[in-house]
Parts: sequence; structure tokens; C-alpha cells
Amino acid sequence: MIPIPGSGTWGSVVGLLLFLLLELFKFSWWVNLAIIIWLLVIGFHICESAGKSFTKADHSAIVWDEIVGMMLVLVFIPDITSSWFKLLLAFLFFRFFDIFKIPPAKQIDNFWHNGFGVMLDDVVAAIYTIISMIIILHIFKFS
Repeated sequence: MIPIPGSGTWGSVVGLLLFLLLELFKFSWWVNLAIIIWLLVIGFHICESAGKSFTKADHSAIVWDEIVGMMLVLVFIPDITSSWFKLLLAFLFFRFFDIFKIPPAKQIDNFWHNGFGVMLDDVVAAIYTIISMIIILHIFKFS
């Protein structure tokens, strides 16, 4: 398999685009969240199977975790689709936290070499991103 440079970034772009597509359906917040949680849960199996196929738990070709992590961020930020700046900021924060794996993401990544660990470290990155976004949006009063 030919490696794709920045595959995690491309996966995050796909997650952002899928979230925007989901928003077009005008589902309630609860339905969007349920869909994303379902994608998270099946992601444990998808990433586990893919990791076994590639003989590396978190192979760079596996981007399901970034897709779902990015969607998880976007569903929790109020009125995220009202501003391209907010979308870009959320994207950049998520990529930062996903790449640098701030604890406990690093420990999860080092301890669980399976689908659960692959998905969970991106959930941690999503949580850090959500917290950062809420603080930034509150401080700067973005609407």
C-alpha cells in the first residue's frame, strides 16, 4: 500500500465534510449524536480488523478514528456551522491534539494496540478540542 501523506488530516477533512452532509438532513442534535456514537462503536471493530490486516494497530491508512473524532468535535460545538472560522479553528485544534497526543491520549496509544485504543485516543483529542473551543468561543464571544 502506498502511504498517503497527512492521512490523518485527510481523514479529519472527510469527518468535517460528513458532518456538514449530516447537517443538511436537519436531524435533531440527538439523532446526529446517536449516528456519531454508532460510528464510534463500529469503529472499534473496523479499526481492529484494519489493524490486523495491516499488521499494525494504528497504521496510517486507518483514518476511521479521525473521521469520527472530527465529527464528535463538531456535534458538541454550538452553532459550529454558522462560521467557517469556527470550523477551521475546530479542525486545527483537533489535528493538534490528535498529532501531539496530550495525556492520557499518549498512554492510551501506548497501552492499547487494538481498535479500542485507536479510537479512544481520538476521543481524547476530541474532548480536548471541545473544551478548547468552548473556552475560545466564550472568551472571544464568537457567535
